[in-house]
Amino acid sequence: MTSKSKLVMTRVGMNGLEFFDENGETILIDSIKSNYNSETVDNLTNGIYKEDKEDNFWSGKFPTNCADITIQLDFMKSFSISMIRIWNYYTGKNSWKRGAR
Repeated sequence: MTSKSKLVMTRVGMNGLEFFDENGETILIDSIKSNYNSETVDNLTNGIYKEDKEDNFWSGKFPTNCADITIQLDFMKSFSISMIRIWNYYTGKNSWKRGAR
């Protein structure tokens, strides 16, 4: 008989989001909002992606009363997106249970 343990996510976070146009240029973001932990959501576009200090991340305890966490981005103009780079939450080998899934 085997037992399976259920993974319970207690924290959520990401290091950053980057958007690129058809020429490989970074697309500027006018504003960013979230329905969760909106005080640090600006950290997703602060340009600091390879960092192990949580002060530069968007993170917090996973809300038990929230079905979905959303992030809304407003861009400065219309364009074609050719690439999105998602920097998932990482602070070291013990942070594998955190991050976007």
